[in-house]
Amino acid sequence: MNILKPLIIITAICLAASFAFAGESVELKVLGVDGDVLKNVRAALAVPAGLVKDGKVDVLWLDHFQEQIHGKIQEALESLGYYNAATTVSREMTPEGIFRVIVTVAAGEPVLVRRVAVRIEGPGEGNAAFRKAVEKFPLKKGDILRHDVYEEAKRGINDLGIGMGYLKGRFSVHDVQVLVSQSCADIDLVYVTGPQYFFGQTNFSGAPGYPQRFLNRYVAFKDGDVFSYEKIWETQRNLTLADRYSDVLMETDKDQAQENRVPVEIKLKPSPEKQVKIGGGYGTDTGPRFSVNYRDKNVFDAGHQWDTGVNVSPVLQGVAMGYTVPGGDIRTYSGLKVNLKRENTDTYTTKELSMELQHVRPYFFDKSGAIFLQLLREDSDAGDQKTNTFSLMPGFRVFDRQYDHPVKPTKGFSYLAEIRGTHQDLGSYTGFIQGTLAGSGLYPLIGGFSLLARLNAGATLQNEGSKDLPIAIRYFAGGDNSVRGYAYQSLGAKDDKGNVVGGKNTLVGSVEVERRIWGDWGAAAFYDAGNAFNSFREMDLAQGAGIGCRYYTPVGPIKLDIARQIGTPEPVFRLHLGFGFTL
Repeated sequence: MNILKPLIIITAICLAASFAFAGESVELKVLGVDGDVLKNVRAALAVPAGLVKDGKVDVLWLDHFQEQIHGKIQEALESLGYYNAATTVSREMTPEGIFRVIVTVAAGEPVLVRRVAVRIEGPGEGNAAFRKAVEKFPLKKGDILRHDVYEEAKRGINDLGIGMGYLKGRFSVHDVQVLVSQSCADIDLVYVTGPQYFFGQTNFSGAPGYPQRFLNRYVAFKDGDVFSYEKIWETQRNLTLADRYSDVLMETDKDQAQENRVPVEIKLKPSPEKQVKIGGGYGTDTGPRFSVNYRDKNVFDAGHQWDTGVNVSPVLQGVAMGYTVPGGDIRTYSGLKVNLKRENTDTYTTKELSMELQHVRPYFFDKSGAIFLQLLREDSDAGDQKTNTFSLMPGFRVFDRQYDHPVKPTKGFSYLAEIRGTHQDLGSYTGFIQGTLAGSGLYPLIGGFSLLARLNAGATLQNEGSKDLPIAIRYFAGGDNSVRGYAYQSLGAKDDKGNVVGGKNTLVGSVEVERRIWGDWGAAAFYDAGNAFNSFREMDLAQGAGIGCRYYTPVGPIKLDIARQIGTPEPVFRLHLGFGFTL
């Protein structure tokens, strides 16, 4: 307290002094106009930053600034079609030491468009897109002459030409004749397309270890396609996101074109083909975890990929292997996955060997989908149920994931819809058909808030109860990415003794609002609900809600959530700790 009192007195004195010695300033007041006209005038009359220095107004500079106001306003208004404006300027000094500049503007009658003549000439004059651009030219007879609209329309025509391969297109005539005395204007615009260019041969350099057929799958155009810079940028993005090249440089030169075919040179700098990554972390669901992953991106110098990973935690131990064979384009590939894992939760214990053979390509509405065949061999123990099963399951899934950043997204969505099934005639121990739908979305809100919503739903058709279903096929709920407030996989249908054994169906939803508070720190509030069950008549959704803390790191957020169970006789609080952006 002895230190606090002098600090308060000193602070008060400093604040009083700051008000007592407040410097001079300049204030601009514009009268007589509003809307776009006012916005343009204010932008033109921005007060120079150096006009006030060390609390004093440079009066000579202010006088010079006032002399320029008439010209600046005239230029600002003419761009919006007002050529007959009248302006008066005055200045006053307020008792507070403010130099107030008062500008009164009378915009006058606007200049109207009297005639518009827009033409396309050259080899592309018959192009339908050009004809449409001419028909939709935004300035018509009787409109106020807006130079900004005129310039934007010119850019639109030029961009249209470049996008269609008319790389040497130009305006041979671009004239706006203003008759101020008559308050009218005539527009004459002639665009000469020049020849249309096409893609020529594409040559790669700097990546001798990859075959030409593999490299071509990243190219968004073919020899003979209409030349497009958008396709050039798409190709560069494809190669950059391939995670195989540390540098991608694309060069085109229309002056080197032969028969209007532009050659493309792609210079690559490959990243290491073989990678080993060692990782670790902690999550409430798994406890401490450790992983080692090996990847070879160019097996047999054919662009094939081999992945091997080992994951160890108190709950889950596993070895995963995968081999991927690329297809003709970047969205087409085939792969084989093999997983061997052991999982030990408070609900069940399982040992599992699974294999999946899949072929991925674009399907409906050009979205990625996969036809797959899964093999599952499992020994499990849930409650009093002990199962030893084999299943051979064909299936189909569609999926997509679009976020604006892989680690720190601000908006986007993801979804997966899958159907799989089997029958005893395929050698499986039990027959069923199962459909699963999972989706999530991240949406920015006002005030710096963001909304994260998740939904998971699944249903299984089976004549028998869930007793014969493998644990890997059953649904469970609860945990960091499910219903918070409950332990990992602790929710689901129960046996006669009250043990959770998992269900044939599931429904889980979550809504979370998050906001960055200060620096790298943020806060969140959430509500989760869901469960797994054998019959929708028995559906009893467990609920949890709470608040959380976020610390944002370059590789993803650290999340600490405190959740409380809702709707239970004796609700408990549960702490959830996780790392990374999970959807």
